[in-house]
Amino acid sequence: MSVLTVYSWPEQSAAAQTALAEHALVVLSIASPAATSREWARQQLRLAVRDLLSCAYAYPAEQLRLERHPGQVPGLNLSIPGHQIALSISHESGLSIAAIRTRQRNAALEHAEQQPNEDDAEVGAEVGAEDEYAHGTDLVWEIGVDLLKLAHIPDWQAVATLYLGPEVSAAIAATDPAQQMACFALHWAQLEARCKCQGLGLSEWSVSSNADTATYRYQQLDLPTGYVGALAIKI
Repeated sequence: MSVLTVYSWPEQSAAAQTALAEHALVVLSIASPAATSREWARQQLRLAVRDLLSCAYAYPAEQLRLERHPGQVPGLNLSIPGHQIALSISHESGLSIAAIRTRQRNAALEHAEQQPNEDDAEVGAEVGAEDEYAHGTDLVWEIGVDLLKLAHIPDWQAVATLYLGPEVSAAIAATDPAQQMACFALHWAQLEARCKCQGLGLSEWSVSSNADTATYRYQQLDLPTGYVGALAIKI
């Protein structure tokens, strides 16, 4: 599995902009003091994402809305003319990360979406970002990212068998005991990242739930000591 660089914000803001321009993909991190709240971390991460996209695309920061609503993908209303944006975030004590993926938006599709739909107008419908997913406008190309702080889990084998499956559980058990927690954490981060990418909640492992894992590409994140993270992308 390849390792993806994570750019500390704002210290590595210039390098993060370069990575986004070259690869259309970047992961940011923000360190948070131990005494700060989760909401503070969320706010700082939202500001970092907004500032990065504003600088990368020369778009007014005040027009970028990074809203957060329970049960919805963060940043669903992010919109920059000519571009599609996928966003995933994860928080742990002391560190928060955001993965951003962009691509050029189909010009014909963008023009069509700007035109009023007579059928919708008759019933007073408003087609927003959430409706675009449902109407098949090729926006289902999400990413997922997850972050874990390493900790000892006494019953990791039972948890791994239940959620990661017998093969992964056996592979973790076969690693050096000193590396088992890190190995478990990486596989768990991949699972959580894939669930975010799918827009699904965590569920117990089964043959059917594991059937499409080959359609995702995973990258380990280069994080500070004591943290493990993974990125999942639908391929």
